[in-house]
Amino acid sequence: MPAVEPEELRPLDLPAEGAQALLTILGIVDDQCVPVNRARRDRIERALLEAQGGGVIELSIADAAFLMDGMDLTETMSMGLPWFDQVVMTAAFVRETLAEPWTDAEWLVLRDATNVRRP
Repeated sequence: MPAVEPEELRPLDLPAEGAQALLTILGIVDDQCVPVNRARRDRIERALLEAQGGGVIELSIADAAFLMDGMDLTETMSMGLPWFDQVVMTAAFVRETLAEPWTDAEWLVLRDATNVRRP
């Protein structure tokens, strides 16, 4: 299996709506007082704020996994709400978009090294 550097930055092209959705996920993580690596969270937020009109941001695979964890939290908290089906569809799109810069093999290496179950 190929080696994967968890902090290596790779470009991710986001539409404006994608940047806003990920900023919302960060807000939900903050609202729920989930313990996070604050430096990682703040760096991701700065990148997303710069891309609010759409554009390319740089994320590491660890950043993407962090955002996917936030998406999982959002999805779990939305169970039972009338718009849950929409949250599930959005979550699938977010996960797919965040996973794109890395191969399946790289995600497996990360999973094996850290127990991260992505994507």
